[in-house]
Amino acid sequence: MPHPIKPLVCAASLAVVSLCSHAQTDTENPVPTVLEEVMVTAQKREQILQDVPISISVATAQDIADINAFTFADLEQLTPGVSLFGGLQSASIRLRGVGPGYFAVNSPQSVVVFVDQFAQAQIGTVFSTLVDIERLELLRGPQGTLYGINAPGGAYNIITRSPDFEGVGGYVEGSYSQYDKSSELAAQDMRGAVNVPLVDDKLALRVAGVYRDDDGFIKNVNPASPDDSNGGSDTKAVRGKLRWLINDTMQLDTTANYQDLTQYISSFAYQGELPGTGGTTGTPAIYTQFKDREDFGDYAGRVDGDVKDISAHWSWEAPFSNVDFLAMHQQFKNSSNENRKPFPNSNEVFAIDLDYKITTYELRFSDQVGDIGYVTGLYYFDRPSDGVFNVVLSDIEVLGDSTGEDTGHAAYGNVSYRFTEKWELGAGARYDSIETELNNDIRFVDFVALVDDKLDFNHVSWSLKLSHYYSDNLTFYGAVDNAFKQGGFNPLGPAVFALEGFFPEIAAFGREVAIYDDETTISYEIGFKGAALDNHLRYAFDVFYQEFQDHQIGMPGGVTALGQVADLFNNQLVNADKVYTQGVEFDVTYLFADHWEAALRGAYSDPTIDDWNTRLCEGGEEPSLQPGQTAIPDQLYCPKNGAALNGLPRWETNFQLAYEHALVADWDVAARVNWTWQSKPARQILAESQKPNAPDVSEFNEPKSLVDFSVSFIEQGMGVEVKLWVKNIADEDLNIDPKQFLNTQTLEGLQYPGREYGLTASYTF
Repeated sequence: MPHPIKPLVCAASLAVVSLCSHAQTDTENPVPTVLEEVMVTAQKREQILQDVPISISVATAQDIADINAFTFADLEQLTPGVSLFGGLQSASIRLRGVGPGYFAVNSPQSVVVFVDQFAQAQIGTVFSTLVDIERLELLRGPQGTLYGINAPGGAYNIITRSPDFEGVGGYVEGSYSQYDKSSELAAQDMRGAVNVPLVDDKLALRVAGVYRDDDGFIKNVNPASPDDSNGGSDTKAVRGKLRWLINDTMQLDTTANYQDLTQYISSFAYQGELPGTGGTTGTPAIYTQFKDREDFGDYAGRVDGDVKDISAHWSWEAPFSNVDFLAMHQQFKNSSNENRKPFPNSNEVFAIDLDYKITTYELRFSDQVGDIGYVTGLYYFDRPSDGVFNVVLSDIEVLGDSTGEDTGHAAYGNVSYRFTEKWELGAGARYDSIETELNNDIRFVDFVALVDDKLDFNHVSWSLKLSHYYSDNLTFYGAVDNAFKQGGFNPLGPAVFALEGFFPEIAAFGREVAIYDDETTISYEIGFKGAALDNHLRYAFDVFYQEFQDHQIGMPGGVTALGQVADLFNNQLVNADKVYTQGVEFDVTYLFADHWEAALRGAYSDPTIDDWNTRLCEGGEEPSLQPGQTAIPDQLYCPKNGAALNGLPRWETNFQLAYEHALVADWDVAARVNWTWQSKPARQILAESQKPNAPDVSEFNEPKSLVDFSVSFIEQGMGVEVKLWVKNIADEDLNIDPKQFLNTQTLEGLQYPGREYGLTASYTF
């Protein structure tokens, strides 16, 4: 498929070669400060960022502090092209526009989240806390031949700070902020860490923790509710890391982590009149707007989580190889009680209790011998889960118990060979074997549906990468990668099995979609990265095309042909025959004058459904008709070919401008403007569905801007910093793809924080 951006790539490549050739000779006016080299471990060895032949974004601890990030959702600004939904129970991550939607409780992730090299069972626990992070590495595209678990969409590597032997040290940081809509809505945040050497050059401990009490940014306007606000969280977390240098060649790192998490959920925002909010006395229904950030439920929904994990990483610089053995056990218990309807006294229930466990073992060998480097390993995981469902959708109650277990093992390896001074070739492969099991006991109306089934998945993935080191400051690369994601079961779909004797068509359809198949992908990427102008300019640029077969995708809502049971299938996973995404990504940082720094990051992606013949028809949608055919109102399937995969914006960019200068005595002042821009949505659901009473959505079909500002006062000698900051200065609402609510003139979207003012003070010792 021809790329419309090909001329841009060629022109940019020539410009960079010219720029770097000039930079190597222009040393007459050196500037005193330069950009520091960024070191990463993306390929299981320490490398300079520009030597890694993949698209990668890196955020350091300082980068995270600069944008006043308290959750991982804030970090989207540093990694354009990433979309995070941070729900504790149903978090998801989309990269290059592809991945599961906001509700993906029991499905594998396309982008695997690693914390200190350990793959996480449920990423909602990770995204709920952000403390004592050393570095974040986002690797785009398949990453299966270097990691224990297959990562078909990419890898989100989180590296936390480790103990050291240099002495007692640490920091403490406190923040207070208020949301613009009400002075009563505030957040308090305390976090810190301490490093303690226990035995000289042998044993050291680092303990980090966070406490956060956030009222939320949503005002509850229902007088019957005991809760005044929504959208907040309560977070208590502590992590301890112990490092033992056993001898000159052997080391053991042990980590224990505990998190006590609560999120207060207001699932949706609304714009228009809300039915039921006027009562029975003739009072008009309430009219609300997205920017009002209001909730109308008779209680604040909540999700509670309890996380415990322990891990050990033993490393040995053996005479024959570097050997790493990693073992982890993690348990995540959580329960939800969400208020899924906005109007008062609703009887709709969405309560799910889940208990996840994961145990992993990985044995890895790696080394660099002359011009040859290699990584190879074995991986095993066991992931049992237990769930209890109590769901009422459209006045239909579904109760049940569900137990499942995923067990898998894999072998992987990757070899790189620098066959000339300028050229390096990398090749890798992996084999996955995964078994997933489901035992369901679902009670639906007065019937019981039982499921006891197993699925097996096997796949061979592979990778080829070619790097050309044009100069010490410029690298070109190309990559082709293949990967897969396992299939599985939809947890609520089996509820309709019990209708076999009454509605055989619906029951048969339920059996058809109770299982979704595994997904395979192949990705192509070319790019360049490097530095210029005496290390005052750092840049990276890439072009990608990635194709998915049997892509796992959420089912549309409001399927007329399924009648009252349609809500049981909303967002359940099915397979689209073929999906592709293509685009560009870039990252530029420039020290353009004394005390001034600018950074520009951006990503363009075009995720498209190329072939999806089994797509269900949404309410009010007519199937594509052949000449002479008659429209059928309850048609089940409406093929969707050549349409955008989702409503995410195609372009996302982030620009930061920073200034730092001496103020008085030993105090410095630093100021930063942070601007994130999104293009208009890739599609508008209401406009496409041709519903006769669809409300106007034109105001949401516009680009979005998010502007933040901060100013800091820093005393380096004492280790003191005081920062004043404001987020979302323009009070922008970020709804980009609203849907119609209950066949009214009202829009349904997601709640987003508005303007927030804050003060942060920290002390480093």
